[in-house]
Amino acid sequence: MNRFTRLAALSALPFALAACDGASDTGDRAIPASVEEPAEAALAPVTDEPVEDEALDDLEMIEGPPAVSEAKATADAEEAAAIAAQVEEAAAAAEAAKEASEALDDIEDLID
Repeated sequence: MNRFTRLAALSALPFALAACDGASDTGDRAIPASVEEPAEAALAPVTDEPVEDEALDDLEMIEGPPAVSEAKATADAEEAAAIAAQVEEAAAAAEAAKEASEALDDIEDLID
């Protein structure tokens, strides 16, 4: 087979496939007769009954978190309070630095 014959056969193939496609037109069947038709199908009453999950019977009861001693809770609360105080100090220092920067900018503006 020469190149021209192969090219002609290859170019005719899509037309042959397209001609076979028109035999079954399913596009009209996919459109509902009215807009209420899909809604009515969604609102159909449920007839299934709930089923108990048998796998839940095999599980052991899960316990809550372990108990914490009062001394440990107090120590943790004190540590949290100390950290909160450090955060407040850092925020105050940042605010002071911001004010100093703004004051320096004002002085530079006056000099210029």
